[in-house]
Amino acid sequence: MRESSLHKMAAEVGDDAPLLSSKVLFSGLSFALFGVCGLLLSVSVFPLLYLLPGGAQLRRRRARRLLGSLFPAYVRFMERCGLIRVQALAPERLGGGGQLIIANHPSLLDVVYLIALVGDTNCVVKSSLFYNPFTAGTVRAAGYIRNDSASLLQECAAALAAGDNLVVFPEGTRTDPHKPFRFLRGTANIALAARCDIRPVVIRCCPARLMKHQAWYEMSTQTLAVSLEVRQPIAIAPYLADQGLRGRMSRRLTADLEAYYRAC
Repeated sequence: MRESSLHKMAAEVGDDAPLLSSKVLFSGLSFALFGVCGLLLSVSVFPLLYLLPGGAQLRRRRARRLLGSLFPAYVRFMERCGLIRVQALAPERLGGGGQLIIANHPSLLDVVYLIALVGDTNCVVKSSLFYNPFTAGTVRAAGYIRNDSASLLQECAAALAAGDNLVVFPEGTRTDPHKPFRFLRGTANIALAARCDIRPVVIRCCPARLMKHQAWYEMSTQTLAVSLEVRQPIAIAPYLADQGLRGRMSRRLTADLEAYYRAC
């Protein structure tokens, strides 16, 4: 979905959007619901999952499947509140497992949109989420991978080899509209270590809301239109030509990924 189509989608829902005061109220309600549900899952549901037979890997997969079913319901709730409208282009490309899924990160809820779309998936997440009372139980139960883990590459490669999908935001944080667009080399290193092709997803939002340095209550009367465009995979084979130059290949792949997303 190109920028013009996204603006058209935003315009189509704009006239029926609630007043600004209602938007702020529903926005606060939706984020409160997210936090409360996270706490309830941590103290009730996830402990029950641990009692079921099976090893640690199976318990984590159960937790991820549960999240994969709850996040679409959360997105639908926000849509019913008139806060967002989400459309996906070619979501069938996310079928199957073992995909390294990357995306740009324009807004706060991007990971929610992606998990709602992918379903059962692993993620590389900020280490701070492991200490946030509203998210710690969830990310630990799901076995998400800390972005500061000393064994990050090995954990990511093992997850992909086990058939898990893996969601990574190459920027490492939300896009700062006031700074140059820049990817970290972690994504390239993961792809090279796992010898895994990259599945790019392009996320677009109109109008710009829930961006870096924006508060949740900075709303507009216009409904936030979000599109997720799932694109063809980026082959990793050309970057594996000389494994003795892993650093050079990582820098080259990172630069190419940056150029790819700048052109979107």
